[in-house]
Amino acid sequence: KYLEFLCYCFKYFEEDFIKAVKDNKESDLLDEIKSKMKDPGCFCETANPSGKCCLADINKFIKEEKLK
Repeated sequence: KYLEFLCYCFKYFEEDFIKAVKDNKESDLLDEIKSKMKDPGCFCETANPSGKCCLADINKFIKEEKLK
C-alpha cells in the first residue's frame, strides 16, 4: 500500500513506520536505524532526494501517525 521511502539509505518504507507505531515499537526501529548509521554508515547526501538526513522526517512522520 505505502511505497514511499522514509529512510533511503537503509530502505525503510512509510509502511514500516506505520506498523512500528501500531505495534508500539517505533523506538526500536529508530534505534535500529541509528545503529546502522554508525555501521555500515549512511549516505543521505546521495541517497535521499532532499540531500539531508532522514531522521527529522522520520520523527515527524511517527508523531503524525501517533495522532491518528
